Amino acid sequence: MPIDNIFLSFLTNELKQVENEHIDKIHCPSGGEFVFSMRRKKLFVNLNGTPYITLLNESFLNPENPPMFCMLLRKHLQGGKILEIKKQENDRVLEITVSSVNELKDVNIYTLVIELISGKANLILTKDGKIIDCYKKSDIEKDIRIIAPGATYTFPCGNAGGLSPLI
Repeated sequence: MPIDNIFLSFLTNELKQVENEHIDKIHCPSGGEFVFSMRRKKLFVNLNGTPYITLLNESFLNPENPPMFCMLLRKHLQGGKILEIKKQENDRVLEITVSSVNELKDVNIYTLVIELISGKANLILTKDGKIIDCYKKSDIEKDIRIIAPGATYTFPCGNAGGLSPLI
């Protein structure tokens, strides 16, 4: 079932139970799947096919050589604290705000944006509104919105309030 705006509102309330948790590990079991492990729960994000997010307790096998985007997420978010999980008001976009300390002991605030739009699902890491990196980069010649490192992040233009196409 595609995630619509109404379902995402309920899902966001359920995901709030991992606020104030620290991200212990980040895994990418396969392309388009990301696991953020906390002490008691694992946040699983699947961007393949019909995208979805869920909280799990099970373990995952990890590839020997994780993808570069996974390594980047580990560098910036691993050990960080989830400050807030919120939904973009009129679209199927979830924002996870994470406070992380780098090797120089500077506190950085990152936003992990999860766009749950079927066929265009994406995971985007931003800081101060600028894209650090993303799972899927946009085709500059075809897309209206630029999703690439260094670009300013803009929210996608939603359809009819983010309702499922079945409605």
